[in-house]
Amino acid sequence: NKIVRAQLAVRGYMQIVIFHYEPSNKFYLGSEAVEDRRPDVGLPAHSTDVPPPLDTLLEGMIPIFNGVGWDVVPDTFWRPKTRELNYDAGRKANSYKPISLSIYSRSFPNYPSMPMLCNTSLVTQSICQRIRIIHEKFTLIVDLHKQAISIDLGGVPLDSPNHEALTSSPCLLYRYKLEIEAMVYIMRRVLDSLVQLSYLLTNYPDFDKTKTIGHNEIGRFVDKEIAITDLEKVIIGDGASYQKDETGFLSVINDLFNSFKHCLMHDESYSLMCPDVPTIVSYQAKRNNHNNEIIFHNHNAYHIMMGFQDNVLRILKNQKTYQSTDGEL
Repeated sequence: NKIVRAQLAVRGYMQIVIFHYEPSNKFYLGSEAVEDRRPDVGLPAHSTDVPPPLDTLLEGMIPIFNGVGWDVVPDTFWRPKTRELNYDAGRKANSYKPISLSIYSRSFPNYPSMPMLCNTSLVTQSICQRIRIIHEKFTLIVDLHKQAISIDLGGVPLDSPNHEALTSSPCLLYRYKLEIEAMVYIMRRVLDSLVQLSYLLTNYPDFDKTKTIGHNEIGRFVDKEIAITDLEKVIIGDGASYQKDETGFLSVINDLFNSFKHCLMHDESYSLMCPDVPTIVSYQAKRNNHNNEIIFHNHNAYHIMMGFQDNVLRILKNQKTYQSTDGEL
């Protein structure tokens, strides 16, 4: 705009247009107006100031950069299909506050135990402690985010006197990202534990007969649109007697966890950081087939925390509803 051009002129710079191309196949991606470079700096990688012949381009053709200029070829290049996903807990982020669960405050129903195998009271105690650790990690993540956006993330100069000591410790950005991953992993563990406890609650005769927990993780439920079995009603809800997962959180946290665990593309997201609020970001190609739609997970961390807490409380309420009626609603 005119103001930017005037500011650049006052500072002795000119504004130029550069043209970006895809690194591997060199096809044209788009243009950008930037400050004229200093002679010792050069252009950004995979760009040129040589204009492509866009005005004479025929339909179905695309310019590719040949090192000095542009050739025009049929546009048969593969491109990923992408979609951004933003989770919304259904209320403002500033409404977040930690929840407190305790085995002494009737937060949980009475679960059947697994004789000679597992005392489910220990599982509920573990869930309480994991939720407290999730709260602690979230507080740390918020603090690390504030630190990370306030410093230069370009790395430590090689001639720094503390270079050796600093390079033996995790980079602040990576620590921030890995704390987020750890928090999501613990969230997933809590939810999977609630699924298994719900199975014992609703299908104990089957477990007693087979010694098998038939459903052990939330991934088995995220594609279910209608709850039919008692277990499905407890986990995803039916919108009537059992509260439903109205915001789709279980599907989001399942996909986010799987992207952390399985997708190499997740590491592409480590350089992404929102300056305003902690975010949880990742790239996911389901079943690692990159011809499938690639999801760009971009979630406000406060909303993920609220969605997690809401669903823990919702499932616990549904468990108590089942136990009080023995499934006969």
